[in-house]
Amino acid sequence: MCKKAREELSLGEYTMLWDMLAMAVAIDNDMIINSQEVYATVETHGQLTRGAVVIDWLGKLQKEPNVRLVMSVKQEKFQELLYSGIR
Repeated sequence: MCKKAREELSLGEYTMLWDMLAMAVAIDNDMIINSQEVYATVETHGQLTRGAVVIDWLGKLQKEPNVRLVMSVKQEKFQELLYSGIR
């Protein structure tokens, strides 16, 4: 995970909000600033990894995109939705 993402989307060094962010985007996709449609699969037979998501960023597999990756969101909107659920 990149340093910028850790800094922007966490409440502390060890608190990541990825599941909450995914749910928030599902509820209100107007908060998405940038996203990309890509083909992704889970590696189950690799020698170096098992259970990791593998993304075909360059389209080498020539498969239809099956995942929408959200690259950035309006953080203020996310925080509003998050905090409204806590209140």
